[in-house]
Amino acid sequence: CLYNPNTCLGVAAIFKIGEAYLGESAPPIKHVVLSVKKMYLMYYLDKEGKRIYTLKKIGPDGTPTLSAHPARFSPDDKFSKERWILKRRFGLLPTQKESLHA
Repeated sequence: CLYNPNTCLGVAAIFKIGEAYLGESAPPIKHVVLSVKKMYLMYYLDKEGKRIYTLKKIGPDGTPTLSAHPARFSPDDKFSKERWILKRRFGLLPTQKESLHA
């Protein structure tokens, strides 16, 4: 990575051996570049419905695990009107719900 940026491929886990030259008088240096995958916290639900956190992408029963990280927030929400229309259609707006104190 330091001597040859073409060997750095981001988050893919790749070993690549190459030669780097520090100058005309310096001998070539063998180096190994390791790009490591990012680890994301995942979870799956056990029999009681509790979250079990893991770094694996597949749970012990073979089902895919779910991300424990929230979705990205964007102040430029392009689909807020459509969400509002759907919530109104299915009675999910806060003004359409019954009061908790009633």
